[in-house]
This record gives sequence, C-alpha cells and structure tokens, in this order.
Amino acid sequence: MPCLRHPPQPHTRPPPPYLSPPRGPKDAETLPPLTLFNRTSLVVKGARVYQLPDGSHRHLDTLHKGRGAEIETYNGRGHHMGAICPQCGALKPGSIVPGRRLER
Repeated sequence: MPCLRHPPQPHTRPPPPYLSPPRGPKDAETLPPLTLFNRTSLVVKGARVYQLPDGSHRHLDTLHKGRGAEIETYNGRGHHMGAICPQCGALKPGSIVPGRRLER
C-alpha cells in the first residue's frame, strides 16, 4: 500500500482506523505490526520500544496523529535512523535527527 502521505489510489484497502478521528496508531495497527517484535522495558514519550531481529529499535512517535503519524527508528547502537510511515514502512526523507539517541 502506498504511503499515506501520497494521494490514495482507488484499488487500495480501506484507510486505517487511526485516520478518522485522527489519533496515533496503536502498536498492532502499524505495518508490519510492532507487536510482532520483541517488546522491551523501554518507554519513550509514553510509547513502548520494540527490538527487531537485526538489533534495531522502533517506537511510535506520540506527537504525530492521523496522516502525520510516524514510527521513530534507531540502529542497534541507539542512533536515530529516521522516521517511517506506520502504514507502508517507507522512510520519510530528511527525517534523521543528528545527535538523537535512544536512551537505555
């Protein structure tokens, strides 16, 4: 499915439930669902952090709602790798924040 930042295509599935009314997605509503990964004890701004098999980490960005929702991604050393779309998993261009780290 195309990223929600782009115009919807007529052959796509229905929009995710977090678009109307606008709210942040739940962990199970992302693509792929964050709940498939290892849940850690870390919490960032109220969002649970999940560890992927490659050692990287992801969490929902609780400041963005609806179409602006994002998942923050960090490498295995905790360095910020950018924000991705929760619906398609595409990296948002220019979203890497130098110096941002996942505190453990």
